[in-house]
Amino acid sequence: MPSKIETKEKILKAAWKLFAERGFEDVSVRDVTKKANVNLAAVSYYFGGRDGLIQETLERCMNPLNDARLKMLEEAVRSHAKVEQIPTETVLEAFLRPMVKPEDYGLSVDLMLRLVARYLIEQDYKVPSTSQKKYTEVFQCFSQVLCAKYPSFSPTEMTDRLIFSAGSAIYSHGLGRNARRMMGEDNAADTDNLLNQIVAITIAGLEAGNDLGSTTLSSQKEAVTA
Repeated sequence: MPSKIETKEKILKAAWKLFAERGFEDVSVRDVTKKANVNLAAVSYYFGGRDGLIQETLERCMNPLNDARLKMLEEAVRSHAKVEQIPTETVLEAFLRPMVKPEDYGLSVDLMLRLVARYLIEQDYKVPSTSQKKYTEVFQCFSQVLCAKYPSFSPTEMTDRLIFSAGSAIYSHGLGRNARRMMGEDNAADTDNLLNQIVAITIAGLEAGNDLGSTTLSSQKEAVTA
């Protein structure tokens, strides 16, 4: 007889696969329990119902990605005497790699795209508290490091840039897949090349914005002293 932990894991694995294939709205509790080969009441017992199952699935998807981001950033900080000395490429790769190559962190691209679509369509959908906390920590930490390198940006402005770069990764996986298909190209993206391109484009934007910010700041100082 399977243990409670084994039964719960079977349900989560079945839900994960079905959500990735068909989306959250098209999968019922009965679909999940049938695939997991468990009693229909097991979802209520272990998760409190369908919403609880979705919430725990989200945590299983989102938290490892953000844990990986923070771990890579922490390693970069430890290996440099000053935050300003960390190469921007290293910082941005730590932020973007888990999104560009989610399979390396146990998450399929399809499920990641389903998650993004769900939150874009239902913006009032509640993010699990542990996941929300980790996301907040990720953006605070990465913004802090990048602001030290690009001082003309405020933390809010830097967070916007990080959101833009993350959006590029999602877009390339999603609509980029259809674009490649229409152009007759291999549907699979070269993720290493994709990561390098997004990092390079983000750096170009940061440097241009930092130069513009420095110019504006100098103009303001000149106006004050005139």
